[in-house]
Order: sequence, then structure tokens, then C-alpha cells
Amino acid sequence: MQALKLVVVGLGVLIVISIGLLGWGFYTKLKRADPADDTGPSAVAPPLAGSGTVPAAPPAAFGEVRVPLPPGCTAVEMRPAGDRLYVRTGPTGLCERIIVFDAAGRLLGSIVLAP
Repeated sequence: MQALKLVVVGLGVLIVISIGLLGWGFYTKLKRADPADDTGPSAVAPPLAGSGTVPAAPPAAFGEVRVPLPPGCTAVEMRPAGDRLYVRTGPTGLCERIIVFDAAGRLLGSIVLAP
């Protein structure tokens, strides 16, 4: 009976220690994620623009951008990626290309998909 009491007390102590360690782990994780804390990784290197930590400045208005396409060609798909917009034109043949724009609406170039 005495051994059983020692086992129960020992397990209780282990539970208290593990809960304390778990709480300390949460505390240090939250302290490391605190944006006001200057000792974290953000104090060493500046955050990247558009990474979610610093709001990126909105691009200036650029009005209307006209992109001449050959007759019969249409925009099939548009995908944003970072500060770029990729427009795929189609149907297949002479119309098949990818046109790249930047955030200011300037045409950066096009990629012709040759068969």
C-alpha cells in the first residue's frame, strides 16, 4: 500500500512539472512572436515588403492599359503572383502567349508559346 501511495504522489509531481513546462513553452513562444519585442528576428533583418508584416504601399493609379491582341485572340486566364500579373491568351496557335504586367500596369513583356 505504501508503494502505491509513492507512485501516485510521484505521478502527481510529474504532472505538475509537465504543466509548468508546457506553460513556460507557451509563454516563450508568445513572447518571441510579440511585434513590440526588439530582440526577435525582425530586429536583425528588415521585413520584406508584401510579406504580411509591413503593409505594402498601394500602387499608383495607372488608368487604362490597352494590350493589342491579334484578331480572334482572347485572355484565357489571369494569375497574380506578388506584384506581377500573368495573363495567358488563347486559343492555341498564334494566340498562345503569356503577357506579364507589373503592379503599376506597365507591360513587362510576353512569352510566346511556340508548338
